[in-house]
Amino acid sequence: MSEREIRVFSELQIWMHKHLIHFAALFILTGMPLISFKYFGWIAWALGYFVYKLFPGYTAYSAGVVVANWLHRLTAFILIWLIAAYVIGEIFRARRWEAWPECWTLGCLKKGIKDLVDYYMYKRNPGFGKYNLGQKLWIWGVVAGLIYMYITGTILWFRLADKETLQLVLILHDIGFYLAIIGLAVHVYLAIMLPEHRPMVTAMFRTGTLPESFVKHHHPKYYLKVRRELRRKGKEAK
Repeated sequence: MSEREIRVFSELQIWMHKHLIHFAALFILTGMPLISFKYFGWIAWALGYFVYKLFPGYTAYSAGVVVANWLHRLTAFILIWLIAAYVIGEIFRARRWEAWPECWTLGCLKKGIKDLVDYYMYKRNPGFGKYNLGQKLWIWGVVAGLIYMYITGTILWFRLADKETLQLVLILHDIGFYLAIIGLAVHVYLAIMLPEHRPMVTAMFRTGTLPESFVKHHHPKYYLKVRRELRRKGKEAK
């Protein structure tokens, strides 16, 4: 008899997470030549090679910079509408996101850090919910990072400040870009390289479900919530 699967991600969450990877790749690809012509100018050259002859006065390199700039903006424009659609589709499931802090005290923060150390360094199971402290911080870090990049990017796109301020905003936008790359690298490493996380990766990208034994062992607090909900639905069905 096959083991019962517990749904942890909706189809919309799976779809959005998959395509966020595509958007992140486009942001990085089109952002690199805009940040450093010296090191990433070859990307601009590659982007402009097939179109520069259509524009008199442009070289493959200069045309590629224009292409990268507009692709960067187009990616941001499409993503903001997809995020809006995602929020509308998921807003009524907000309580099930399980991304909210369980409490806001300094003691909870210390315990969350201790639990991370116990889990990753000593392979103990301190009793996580659906997400541990690090995963929750990543979720809200992504939200804050997107807001930050959209604010700075909008100011740059529409030139909503004087020249000196725009230069400062450009530096802030570039810093956010580098932090995003570092954060993504760490996120991908932790998701793929740690055996404890691989079932969650499969759930996020393919099935949306986790084996009951895995949830019970690695996310016991969340498992108790799921059990209570299943029992309540069972009683209602009767």
